[in-house]
Amino acid sequence: AETSVIQAWADFISSSGPATKQANTVALPAASVTDSAVEVSFRFPEAAISPPRLACFAFPSWVDPTSLDRPGDASFSLTKEDGRHTFGHALQVADPVENEASRDGEWHVSLSALVLLSPWPMYDLHKCLLHHIFAQRDLLWPSETPPLSPKSPKRVGEGAAFASAALLDLLQRASEVLRSSTTEVTWMMNHPLWLPTPLAPLFKGLLWEAAEVAYLMMAVLTDQKVLLHSRNVQTIYTSTWALIRIISPLEYHGVFVPLLPTNLMSVSDARTLLLDCSTPYLIGCESQLLLDLGALPSSNVICDLDRGTVRHATTTKWFNARLPPMYSLCAELQECMGTVVRFRQAGVQAACLSFIIDIINLSNGFLARSNAPRDMLVRGELELISRYSHNVASACKAAGMSGEHLEVLQRSFEQSQGGMLAHICGLDSATGDVSKVTPSSSMDVGWGIMYDAFSGNESPTQHAVSEQLRHVYASQSFRDWWKKPARAPEHRAQWMNFREKGIELSEYVRENKESLTVIQRSVETRLHQLLSGEHDSPSG
Repeated sequence: AETSVIQAWADFISSSGPATKQANTVALPAASVTDSAVEVSFRFPEAAISPPRLACFAFPSWVDPTSLDRPGDASFSLTKEDGRHTFGHALQVADPVENEASRDGEWHVSLSALVLLSPWPMYDLHKCLLHHIFAQRDLLWPSETPPLSPKSPKRVGEGAAFASAALLDLLQRASEVLRSSTTEVTWMMNHPLWLPTPLAPLFKGLLWEAAEVAYLMMAVLTDQKVLLHSRNVQTIYTSTWALIRIISPLEYHGVFVPLLPTNLMSVSDARTLLLDCSTPYLIGCESQLLLDLGALPSSNVICDLDRGTVRHATTTKWFNARLPPMYSLCAELQECMGTVVRFRQAGVQAACLSFIIDIINLSNGFLARSNAPRDMLVRGELELISRYSHNVASACKAAGMSGEHLEVLQRSFEQSQGGMLAHICGLDSATGDVSKVTPSSSMDVGWGIMYDAFSGNESPTQHAVSEQLRHVYASQSFRDWWKKPARAPEHRAQWMNFREKGIELSEYVRENKESLTVIQRSVETRLHQLLSGEHDSPSG
């Protein structure tokens, strides 16, 4: 029985699930999803303008027989020129079509989609509304527009007019419900602990390997070029957003494309983006695009979410999951797997939040608590800089410098300290020589964790944390955060000093998650009540 359970679990985590491509899959031609080739048959409001290339996100890039007669879902986001996002959800419909041109062994499909665009990433809410419209399409869909499904009945006369009016009335009332929730949704979106998409797809895509999650975190934090791919667009989208959320309170400043549809650009343009881009990026794309591109440079981090493999970049040879501070993060993440059947999402958030805070909190984080000689050298250098800046500020104050100018001077010293931190951590690297670590025979315990990776009397705490952290301190995310500490929200200030204030971070995360859940459910309930009333009403 034990062997069968183990085999069943191995089959589960290694399978591609519903995204497995069939032999008779038909790829959607790129020409069929251009703006000129797609007809927009209904808009709400009537003056709404479709964003360019929307069809590339709204329609699947390939169709197989198992998806026929069954609506599918796809979430996506569009990035504006100013960096803001428009969030979308598409309900995709693929219906088989029989015509005289069909030959034996061939099948033809008609594709249509219901698309909802919003400034809010409330995907479950959007999905609920679109599926309600689709389920009631025979009653709601205007007859003067092409039907959502070829099988939908035709309506004429008063029935057609009633359907059009009923749909417009439903959308208008739904819009009013959502607008009335602006305050709650805005608060949720600005709260770094709120997850518009779940974390589990990322962990499942990595076969629950905590060390690989830690590696991807560090790759994103150290300005690497990171590429996630899968055959399942929903897995791609949720996983890329998950990586962004688990580095909070730091913000990602590279090129971020959570989903790059295969038909959005030509292969040559995609090659230019992925191979010639001079800035760091985090991009999610379909696996077929990588097959079309061929081999990518060894400097790219490439994660296959279908097979659970991560190709480490040659520029990240410094990463070591068995050394501080990665050792503690991997151990905490592993505990969140539980029996793996019960994934502790809040525990993952708490572990990642604690890890990031200990990186950026120089007074009470990893650097401050380390007893490694190299880290003590780093602290000494930082103390010299701090003392020098204090002496200069005191001298300027004694000479009569105004308070406003003193604040500018002190802020400049702080920014200089953050800018020099990576260089200081790189001093005397021989002191933290990781080659002295000798793995023991019992170190591989599965799940990517190396618990007993040190032989003899050695302990991971004897090795410098600055060896790996200096790469984070050199990143744009850290430098941008360091320049603007005063702009951090109040809850972030509490996180920064959670040890001094006696705050149990896991409980703090849990309580905040409960508050966020209550608010999110209150917004969802308003829409559900509207849809329920609309469904039960004899007049529609």
